[in-house]
Amino acid sequence: MSTWKVKLVKEPFEQRREKYESESVFAFIIGKASSEYDREALGSVLIEDEDWGCIDPPGPVGGFGDLVTQDFLEDNDCKPSLYALRDLSDEKEIARELFPYLDGIFIANPDSSVFEETKYSLGTLVKLLSDADNDEYIEIVEYELG
Repeated sequence: MSTWKVKLVKEPFEQRREKYESESVFAFIIGKASSEYDREALGSVLIEDEDWGCIDPPGPVGGFGDLVTQDFLEDNDCKPSLYALRDLSDEKEIARELFPYLDGIFIANPDSSVFEETKYSLGTLVKLLSDADNDEYIEIVEYELG
């Protein structure tokens, strides 16, 4: 059993994305370099009372816009560092492409074993990406029903 907890802004969690219709839930997670977390613990809170699984690589065929493609995700083990993302473009452009595909934005805190949901806004995503160190990484987890 996981020791990870989830702090949501509002319960129950709701899908919010604007692009890519599906029953899946897309969670953006930013993590500290070399930290590990239990993405299944997050999924069990986001999708209550349902059978679900994770899809790797996540997202629509082709990826999340022109920058964060499935090839890019696969080349980075589906957890690209901020250094790799910044090599693609600046944080604002990356956030603009990713945001419409996301249902929630989370920070993984390994010290407290907590996933903390942040305010759901483009500005929050830009700030998280801008403030992160180059060796921090992101993961977009697709929780698929069924």
